[in-house]
Amino acid sequence: MSKDEFLAANAATQLEAISNAQFVWERNEKDIRITLYKLYDFYVQARISKEENTIHFDCFGVIKSKLKASSK
Repeated sequence: MSKDEFLAANAATQLEAISNAQFVWERNEKDIRITLYKLYDFYVQARISKEENTIHFDCFGVIKSKLKASSK
């Protein structure tokens, strides 16, 4: 799944993807909980508002693997 596919998916698919993602960090700001997940080759930030009873997702950063060239 790419960033664009995640953002275009419906809420149920997004929540299912997040349930399989790697937790990175979390913090609370007043009535909003912000959680960062690593999903495939990008990060997803979930902003959960208790007051508004909503979840908003933002995606960013493509994780690039570093390959070492073999020397002969």
